[in-house]
Amino acid sequence: MKRLIGGYIQLAHGLPAPLFTRALEAVLLPLLTELNRSENVVFQLALSVPFMEFLEKNHPSVNLLLTDLCRNEKLELLSHTFSQSIPSLLAPKDRAYQIEQTTTYMRKRYQKRSRTLFCTNQIFSPAYIGSMNLCFLDTLMISAHDPCIGKTYFKEPVVMQELGKRGIILPIDDEISRTVEAYSNKEVSFPKLYSTIKRVIESDRAFALALLNLDQLSTGGITPEETSELYSALVQKGSSSTEMIEEQELPLKRGYLPMGWYGHDVKRKGLCCFNELLVQDET
Repeated sequence: MKRLIGGYIQLAHGLPAPLFTRALEAVLLPLLTELNRSENVVFQLALSVPFMEFLEKNHPSVNLLLTDLCRNEKLELLSHTFSQSIPSLLAPKDRAYQIEQTTTYMRKRYQKRSRTLFCTNQIFSPAYIGSMNLCFLDTLMISAHDPCIGKTYFKEPVVMQELGKRGIILPIDDEISRTVEAYSNKEVSFPKLYSTIKRVIESDRAFALALLNLDQLSTGGITPEETSELYSALVQKGSSSTEMIEEQELPLKRGYLPMGWYGHDVKRKGLCCFNELLVQDET
């Protein structure tokens, strides 16, 4: 079984500083500390540019730890749009520029170039495949579950082609994502969250990508001690890098993910893709 583990923080400009501090102290720092002690573990991490700026200004020691983990190949950083804009609403040239701007920003600070794209707020368009190729990104991480129609398009990595361009899509495990969202809403307890993640990681499925919304964990009231305990559940069977997925012996199946608004990062009703929000806006 191929297991990938990781998390992402999407905090934006204009939010109160205590939100940034809590996400760091209760979630990110315990994860990085445990990762630094671990062996044979690779962690996928997407940080919003405002959060990276917060670290650079207020916590340079954490930035040094991130750089060290990248150098030791324990951490793989995920790229995304620099200003957290919706890529499908941008012109192709602007879309690629925003992604490359984030990639360059991280490379200069952490001495490591990203090879994977993360879709902010799980909003996806097939046009992203072309932008990935322009930015020399090989893989894309996003949920393949559409809550609007209750359909999961695939549960294992697929190769997607769009207008002659090619990219590998790694689907985020939906059961884990749903449980993390429920935890943030105080609908499930920490023991339930822990047991769900442990069960998925220990299952005999061919593939599992546990990419946790760290903002939702912070909102749910997780403590640093619980974060460390959660990390132990994630890494008990080890974890792979994205390169191992690309280099596996059997070729990946072909698949296609249509334009949509996936996953459980944002609560919405009656909206299957972000563009429908613009159609309904009568201002």
